[in-house]
Amino acid sequence: MTLEQFEQSLQGAASMIQVDKALEAYLKSRGFSGYTFSYYGHIASKEHKLRHEVCSERLRAWHDYYFEERFDVVDQTQSEALKAILPLYWDTKQQLTDAKTDKDRKIREETLALGITCGLSIPIHGPGSDYAELTLRQFLDEKCLISWQKHKYDWQLAALYYFHYMKRYLVVDTNLSIEAHLTEREQQCLNLLVEKHSVLEIAHKLDIKERTVNFHIQNINHKLGVRNKYQAIAKAENSNTP
Repeated sequence: MTLEQFEQSLQGAASMIQVDKALEAYLKSRGFSGYTFSYYGHIASKEHKLRHEVCSERLRAWHDYYFEERFDVVDQTQSEALKAILPLYWDTKQQLTDAKTDKDRKIREETLALGITCGLSIPIHGPGSDYAELTLRQFLDEKCLISWQKHKYDWQLAALYYFHYMKRYLVVDTNLSIEAHLTEREQQCLNLLVEKHSVLEIAHKLDIKERTVNFHIQNINHKLGVRNKYQAIAKAENSNTP
């Protein structure tokens, strides 16, 4: 898939799910089975809040473990990417050699154990302190990053394309989220409600039970001061209207 075809797929998307699928198709065509795109919104501190994320299936278990262990707080690669403008290449074995703390050493050892040999972190700095990052990883059985210097600007542009179209469907406004004190999971549920997904579909997408989704919806309604999910959807949509 070319960059032009990728952009056309994004232009034709009618939901966040279709935007995510377009990114998946493009990266698979480039040979990547391990990637994450993380959008943090406005960066205010080192422990910034995640607003939206898409993760490839091959990385899902590692990704969940990474955040459960709070590796994101001490990962120096992430800190370096946040300060960078251009794509940042990293080699896992070299990172292990350069590790200065036990926690950082553990991150690299477990990354190698998973079979990830290297990666490319692509930072995106939007208006104000808006920040997102596309992280591409190469596994032992892959060669997708061998010519990374030749393709890095194409991948950076692809990340910017996705960032632009992703934000169109990220309907929960930052100010609304802060004002209502929505949790990350509540915000995800509200986004999917606005995209017209059923409770069952939301449960499948977020890998949680239907009753858990309903619990989050009840909390959303309470925090937004509305009576039902339809009023919550309307309030979210109105908050995103210029």
